[in-house]
Amino acid sequence: MQTYYVQATISGTAAACSYFNDYECKEPAKLPLKVSQTAGFCAITQGAGSALQLVASVFKTIDNPTGLTAQNYAAAIGQTVFVPMPVDRVVTKGVVLLFAPPDVVTTLYASADPQVQNDGG
Repeated sequence: MQTYYVQATISGTAAACSYFNDYECKEPAKLPLKVSQTAGFCAITQGAGSALQLVASVFKTIDNPTGLTAQNYAAAIGQTVFVPMPVDRVVTKGVVLLFAPPDVVTTLYASADPQVQNDGG
């Protein structure tokens, strides 16, 4: 299973994010984030030292004309979101992560649009 780790801080009204290959957030991950085609999903977990708490994600396949539905949303389980990826074709998904202040959700902060590809990992 390929898991990436994210640190997030408040930047105006958005979340500024950095992505890593390790929980301690010492080894930066290359963008776009990549998983194997057979993985079935990409896990993104809140990393050590994140100022914001990961609460959810919204994702959409790039170049897919379909609009957003409930199938394009995933609440965090623990501090991890799972972005589903097909195993029968290679795709790129745009992912927006949603963050909140620790302990009390008073404001939601959205990330910029990192991409996830299932063509390697």
